[in-house]
Amino acid sequence: MGDQTVTETGIPTMNAENKLSNRSLLFGLIAESAQSNRLFVILNRTIKANSADAMIIPMNIRPDDLYFTVSNMKKSHVNGSYIAQEYQENVMDLLETQDELVRLSGACDFVLREGETLGGSFLLPQAVKQFVEEQSIKKIAIIGAGALARGLALTLDAFELHFYDPEIERIMKSSEQIGKELDINRIDDDLPTDLSTYDLVINTLDDKVFAQTRFASLVLDLGVDEAYNIVTKRCVTEDANAEYLDFNVLLEPLSQLIYTNYIKD
Repeated sequence: MGDQTVTETGIPTMNAENKLSNRSLLFGLIAESAQSNRLFVILNRTIKANSADAMIIPMNIRPDDLYFTVSNMKKSHVNGSYIAQEYQENVMDLLETQDELVRLSGACDFVLREGETLGGSFLLPQAVKQFVEEQSIKKIAIIGAGALARGLALTLDAFELHFYDPEIERIMKSSEQIGKELDINRIDDDLPTDLSTYDLVINTLDDKVFAQTRFASLVLDLGVDEAYNIVTKRCVTEDANAEYLDFNVLLEPLSQLIYTNYIKD
C-alpha cells in the first residue's frame, strides 16, 4: 500500500508513522458514499492519538458489489469493516458467527475476519446507549420497528421505552422476534401525536410521518434516506422547543467502541 495519509483540514489521521506495514491492522468503512461518512476520520484520529498500528479506509461499494466485497474479506488482508447503515441488514447472510444482538435484531454494522470466517457485531445501538447515558434521559420514544429499533429495544432496556410506527403490527412482530414485550403506539401524518412528554425521541424510519407531531426537546434522527432526513429536520425545527441531532453525534462513541473492541491491545 505504501505511505498514505488521510487528512481533514490538514490533520493527519493515519497511524503514528503515517504508513502501513505487514503487521498493521487494516479496516474498511463500507458504504455507497464512504467519504461522506466521517467515522473513518474520527477513528483514524483516535488510532493516531493512541499510537496504534492500524488504519481504517473508506470504501465506496455499490449495492451490486456488496456481497462480493464482504465475502472476499475472508482471503484478504483486511481485518474487519464497519458497515454503513444502508447495508447493515444485507450482510447478515455473509456471517458465519454473530453475537446475540445481531441475531435478535437482524442487523450487523461491524464484520470481523477471524482466519477465513466472518463474525458480526452491532455497535450502533451500543453507541446510542452511551450517548443516552451522558444525558439526563429516562423516557424515550422510538419511532420505527425495524432492525435498529429492535437493537435499541434490547440495548436500552434500562430506560422507559415506548415504540411508535405507522403500522402497529410491525412493532408486534418485532416484539415477538426479540422475545420482549414492547409498548405499542401508532404515528402517522394524518394522526396528531404528542411526543413532548419524552426526554428523547429516536427516529429510525425513512417515512414522512411527522406532519402533526409535537416533539420532545431532543430528537435523534437515525433514518438513512437524506431526503427524509431533511423533511424530519424541518418538522422538528419548526417546533421551537425541539433540538435536532443526527448520526454525527454518534461518531465519537462509535469510534471508541471500534477502537476498544478491535484495535486496542
